[in-house]
Amino acid sequence: MRAYGVDTVTLEPWPFGVGWRRGPFTMRLLAPHERELIGASWGWAPGTNGPVAGDVVYVDASTSAEFEARFAGKLGSAWVMVSLPYPRTNPDVATPADSVRVDSLRQAMRRARTAEQETYLTQQPALLASQGIAGQIVDGAKEFGLLTMGGSPDEISPFPQVVIANATYAEFHRLLRGGHRVRVEVNATNTLGRDTLLQWNTVGEIRGTDRANEVVLLGAHLDSWDLGTGATDNGAGSIAVLEAARLLGVLKAAGVRPMRSIRFAFFTGEEQGLYGSQYYALAHQTELSRFQAVLVLDNGSGRITGMALQGWDDLRELW
Repeated sequence: MRAYGVDTVTLEPWPFGVGWRRGPFTMRLLAPHERELIGASWGWAPGTNGPVAGDVVYVDASTSAEFEARFAGKLGSAWVMVSLPYPRTNPDVATPADSVRVDSLRQAMRRARTAEQETYLTQQPALLASQGIAGQIVDGAKEFGLLTMGGSPDEISPFPQVVIANATYAEFHRLLRGGHRVRVEVNATNTLGRDTLLQWNTVGEIRGTDRANEVVLLGAHLDSWDLGTGATDNGAGSIAVLEAARLLGVLKAAGVRPMRSIRFAFFTGEEQGLYGSQYYALAHQTELSRFQAVLVLDNGSGRITGMALQGWDDLRELW
């Protein structure tokens, strides 16, 4: 941004939390037949400390009382699944009908949860850990064998968590429903840090003219998960914001400045919980009234032809 002629560029630090490093990983299906499986450790989950074999169990309890009645004392050394296979529909790229259907399903599921069920979801990791489970198997939730990845230093898992492809996750459910024994072996090696790490948001600004005190913010997030290239999430958005800075820098060099100040923010820690943008808002809370518009790009690649409301229909008129 300095090379492009942006007036001011700064690194703004914020406390990230402890680090986590992924190590070697293998996973095998042992029953009802043997084969190698593709999987990966969930972020901020411990390793297995060597190969750990166990039966796969679907824990479909919806309250703590139901969990105690049906599963207490029965999950020792098991690899548990706690959800049904996720619908493989991406609301950002699906047909409008599919998008509405999936968003409606999500909202209906949220509305249907009772206070008791919400409490159980909060307590679920501790309940599973108390049973001495081997670990949890997470649905990759995407087509083509791709894996959803997540994890946060604010939610360090008390047991190993592994992500497998949606097709394999659904296969496990089908086998269990058919009365078959499903058994896996996982060997995961991960390292959890001890010290709080710093991360930085990179922020630049081209100063406006007669309305310089008003700010238009263009943003994107720099971080990505290590298993992917980061190209679409969110290299594409970051490059679009950086290109806007370059073009406005060219105009500035030609003597043309915007009326309002235009700020460029490259956030970090988005993948772990929107940390960088939240810390940015906290650090700049005294000037939030100056912001006239905020446009943050995290849409992936390709020309942006519309905005997916993802169920927030009350915002339609605003857009």
